[in-house]
Amino acid sequence: MKVAFVIYDNLTLLDFAGVYDPVTRLRSMGFIPGLVYDVCARTEQVRSAEGAKLTPDRVNNDLSAYDYVIIPGGDGIRDLMKDAEFLHWIAVPSEKTTVAAVCGGSLLLGAAGAQKRQHASSAGGFFAAVFTRGITRPHRR
Repeated sequence: MKVAFVIYDNLTLLDFAGVYDPVTRLRSMGFIPGLVYDVCARTEQVRSAEGAKLTPDRVNNDLSAYDYVIIPGGDGIRDLMKDAEFLHWIAVPSEKTTVAAVCGGSLLLGAAGAQKRQHASSAGGFFAAVFTRGITRPHRR
């Protein structure tokens, strides 16, 4: 199993680390010994909204090579929702790849067109915006 953790400038560190920590422990704790994961970005270095500097393992790589792609939220989504190159990069065309988002990351998937006819949810502040993009609203958040 291959997992890509997408990072970008001004992401919310908790949205990244809150998924990265338990998923990577699946390998280190022996639950999925063959788990392979990379931190992926479009730039050589990323700074979180909290000021942490993050260095990706891979830059501008093909995300369709992964089984799972995980995209965190953060204030950086505001600019990225208008960045055609970034949106094309995360709009993984592979049928074998599952793309998941944390919080406002779901807006990036919507902007990339990756959520058409899909169910999605988000944090309260982003909740209404998610559903203006042709995404099906779940019965509950």
